[in-house]
Amino acid sequence: MRFVDADGAVAVEPALAAIAPHIAGAVHAPGEEVGDPFRFCQGAAAALAAAGGDICCRTAITRIEADGTRPAVVSGDGARLAADRIILCAGVASAGLARTIGVRLPILPMKGYSITAPPGPAAPTVSVTDAANRVVFARLAGRMRIAGLADLGQRDPAVDPARLAALIAGARAALPDAADYGAAGPGWAGLRPMTPDSLPITCPIAPGVIANTGHGALGWTYAAGSAERVAALVAAC
Repeated sequence: MRFVDADGAVAVEPALAAIAPHIAGAVHAPGEEVGDPFRFCQGAAAALAAAGGDICCRTAITRIEADGTRPAVVSGDGARLAADRIILCAGVASAGLARTIGVRLPILPMKGYSITAPPGPAAPTVSVTDAANRVVFARLAGRMRIAGLADLGQRDPAVDPARLAALIAGARAALPDAADYGAAGPGWAGLRPMTPDSLPITCPIAPGVIANTGHGALGWTYAAGSAERVAALVAAC
């Protein structure tokens, strides 16, 4: 990681040339990469299925049972699914599920937004974060993903048109030619599980139950490291 001035920032990403007079400085991380979480999850699901694992989608879990024997989860229709280990990685719902076994997890939802649009005439090729406008630009193949905002305590995952408009306005102000904003999709909103220090909780919380949650806005960044830590905890039990 290195600090660069405006000229250095433009040298790294020429798409910043038009706004160079407004750049006070930048932090460049040459080893940073961009990934598509959706494609990663598809690949992980395929690998799990190939290894003989089962994936139960659209199965609501209402509580966890951990009474000292084999832990289990109970679904909305009353089915009880027992396992040697349960990994609690239910995002903002983790706090509610943990309370069913008497554990308090310090997690609050932090709502964020994103849009996906065709690249503009000056679309960046490296990931760019505008700290002042709280907007992140990431090039994903032939698309530009733009994300931002942090509405703490919001529990409704629905897209608020006013907040989505605020994200687009901030993106336009930061990099007006990064994307074809008029051709952006409908937008997305999600609830990030935020802890007080923005670090994930990766530890046993009951016999046979291990938490892997609270990743906040950096879920993708922390994902592999958190998984490795939790895998080590599972192997050590």
